Amino acid sequence: MSSRNIKTKSAFTLLEIMVASALFTIVGYGIYRTWSQINFNQSVTEARGQAKTDVEVIGRRLVRDISMARAKTITANSGADGIDMTITKKAENGAPPADIAISYSRDGNVFSRSEAGDTKPLTRYLKEFTWAREGTASGVIYITLSVECPARGYTDKTQTHTQDFMVTVREEAIGAGVTNSWRKSEDVLANW
Repeated sequence: MSSRNIKTKSAFTLLEIMVASALFTIVGYGIYRTWSQINFNQSVTEARGQAKTDVEVIGRRLVRDISMARAKTITANSGADGIDMTITKKAENGAPPADIAISYSRDGNVFSRSEAGDTKPLTRYLKEFTWAREGTASGVIYITLSVECPARGYTDKTQTHTQDFMVTVREEAIGAGVTNSWRKSEDVLANW
């Protein structure tokens, strides 16, 4: 009897190829979904951070400027589209203090600050800006700021941050004082 040497070839069958393709597709889809979710979460977090940062930066500037403003220069008709005031700023090189016009204005969703004619946008995503004087103490101003930022790559997803501020216009109280413990802002600036 003769024995034959049968050579076996190692090869993939069609069924094995289909199973491997299905596994690669499932793993690839899982990786894609995970990456998409990470990207979405990152975009939403960035939008939330941008909204919060914009509100805080605008709020700090408004509080600083209003607290330095002379009360009589904040007109009652500034309204929800902006607020105008005049502050006295110490000049450089020993020059006397100068009055500077400050204006915050809204044009659609863009909120800008102008100082002596130089306008700089503070945010492109303003949703709400309101301010009002307190009825009992005209030196107190309440401000509400709200910024709504879209998530990068997801225009239908937005993140909103709203914050309320309260600021006292110093000159209201300073002008009302009759004792020497209340000093006028002109006296403070002259000795600054």
